[in-house]
Amino acid sequence: MMSQASFSHKSLRTEDTENIFIVYKDIVALNLSFNAINIIPRGISLNIKALNLSHNSISSLDGLDSLTNLLELHLQNNKISRYKLNIISTELITARHSSWGIGLATNLEYLDISCNKIRIIEGKFLE
Repeated sequence: MMSQASFSHKSLRTEDTENIFIVYKDIVALNLSFNAINIIPRGISLNIKALNLSHNSISSLDGLDSLTNLLELHLQNNKISRYKLNIISTELITARHSSWGIGLATNLEYLDISCNKIRIIEGKFLE
């Protein structure tokens, strides 16, 4: 069983990622940075804890809600323009690190969405 894999700089498109998730069913850390992925790929292992999708062409965060074990998410340098934030802890709230949730992925501890063109931030505070 492989726990981590990197497919960075492979010119992968979203449809190319399907085979990765068939082969690496139990992966917990995956790097898909610097590719041509335009949506959050489907079929990502529910066990995933760290996911790097930076430097792609992703414009929507749809598809993250089922990744409830996700702790670390890199989405910098994409095309995200809208962001929905659920803050679930008042202890540490910064631009890059907090106890945040996206949809149902409420265990998220690290999120980098820098270098996107975010125009709308929707939020809900869940103390």
